[in-house]
Amino acid sequence: MCLGFLLGSGLYVGDASAQPSLLIVSQDGEDTPHSYATSISGDGRTVAGFVIGSPGIRAFRWDADSGLVLLEPATQDSNEQGTPFALSADGSVVVGFSAIAGFPSAVMWDDLGAVAELGTLGIDPDSNLDYSSVYACDATGTVLVGITSSPDGQEAFRWTEGTGLVGLGGLASTAPYRSEAVGISTETGAILGESLDDDSKSRLFRWTEIDGMVELERAGFDELSVNDASPGATAMTGGARTGPDERPVAFVWHEDAGVTDIPLPPESNTAFGFGVSDDGASVVGRYEPAPTAPGTSGFFWTPTLGTVDFNDYCVSTLGIDPGDWILYPEDMDASGGVIVGAARLHPNGSQFALAEAAFVLDLDLPCPADLTGEGDVNFFDLVEFITRFNANDPRADLDTNGVLNFFDIAAYLGLFSDCV
Repeated sequence: MCLGFLLGSGLYVGDASAQPSLLIVSQDGEDTPHSYATSISGDGRTVAGFVIGSPGIRAFRWDADSGLVLLEPATQDSNEQGTPFALSADGSVVVGFSAIAGFPSAVMWDDLGAVAELGTLGIDPDSNLDYSSVYACDATGTVLVGITSSPDGQEAFRWTEGTGLVGLGGLASTAPYRSEAVGISTETGAILGESLDDDSKSRLFRWTEIDGMVELERAGFDELSVNDASPGATAMTGGARTGPDERPVAFVWHEDAGVTDIPLPPESNTAFGFGVSDDGASVVGRYEPAPTAPGTSGFFWTPTLGTVDFNDYCVSTLGIDPGDWILYPEDMDASGGVIVGAARLHPNGSQFALAEAAFVLDLDLPCPADLTGEGDVNFFDLVEFITRFNANDPRADLDTNGVLNFFDIAAYLGLFSDCV
C-alpha cells in the first residue's frame, strides 16, 4: 500500500508546541473553597474530584470548556459524601461512592451528571457492615470494578448493567475474603487488584474469566498494597514492604516488567505511589518526612529522572513556581502527561494550610505524531510517516501487530489530529 494520497488530504496542520502549565481550580471561588481532584480521564481532558461544603461533600467533574460542575447527589441527605475514584477514557462516566454516616455505596454518574447506586452483595460477617465502592472502570464506562461487602467478607467485584455486581472471591483458599479490584482492561477484560492470602499477607492479583484470580509475582517483597491502576490497567502502583516491621516504599508493577521498587526521595523513609501511566514509566505519589512542607509531600518518578520532590520538579524542571501552594498529586492520565491532585496553601511556609484546591498540571509532553522532533506537528511529519510506511519501517507499525496496514494509517491520523 502506498500513502501518496495523504499529501492531498487537506488535513489541518498547526503548531503543537506549548509550555508546561499549572492550573489551580477554583482557588478563589466562594462556592468551592475546598476542592480536591482525585482522578483524571485516560485522555487527560476531564478531571473528577470533590468539594467540601457545609454540610456534605459533593462530587464534581471539570474540563477546560465547562469548568467545575457539581454532580448530582445520590440521596437528599445534606451530609452525603460523594467521592469519585475514576473516569471513562473520555470523561463521560464518573465512578466512586456516596456515603452517609461513613457507610459507602458504589455509584456511577453519567455524562449528564445523573447518579445511579449499584448496591452491594450483602453484609460482611466480619464487620457486620453493608458497603461498596467503585475504584475503576473500562474505557467506555460500561464495566466497573471495586469492592463490596458480601456474606463471604470483603470481595473485589465486577459490574455490568446486565449482570450487576459479581463477586470475584479472593486469594485466600476459603472465605472470609479480603480483596479489592482497582483496574479493568478494555482490551482483555483482565481485572487487577489486591487481596489477602491464607497468611493474611497483601498480594497483587490478576483476574480473568478463564483463570480466575491469580497471584502476581512480588519480587521478594513481603507485602504489596495497591493504591491505583493505570487507565488501561497495564500498570499498578502503591506501597511495598520487605518485612512486617519495615516502612513501605513505593513500587510500580507493569504487565511486561513485573514489580520495580521506586527509590525513596532524599531525606525520607516512607513513600506510596498514587498514580501511574499505562507504560509504567511515570509515577506520582506521597512521601514523608518532607523538606518542603510540614507532614507529607508529593513525589514524581521516572526511570531516567529518578525520584524527586513534586514541588521541586515543578520549579527546577518545568519552570513553574507554585508559590505558597504545596502540590499533592493523586492521579495521572494514560500518557503520564497530565497530573491532578490537591494543592494546599501554606503562606510563608506556615505549618497549617489556609485553603485547599484541586490542581491540573500539564507537563506538555512531546506529541507522538511529531516524527521529525521539531516541536510542532505539520506537513513534514506526514511526509515522514509516509516514508516510514512505504519503506516497511517497523516504526510505522503503530498497532504493533507486525503488519503495516490501514489500521496503522488510522492510528497515526488519530495522533496527528489530537496534536493540532
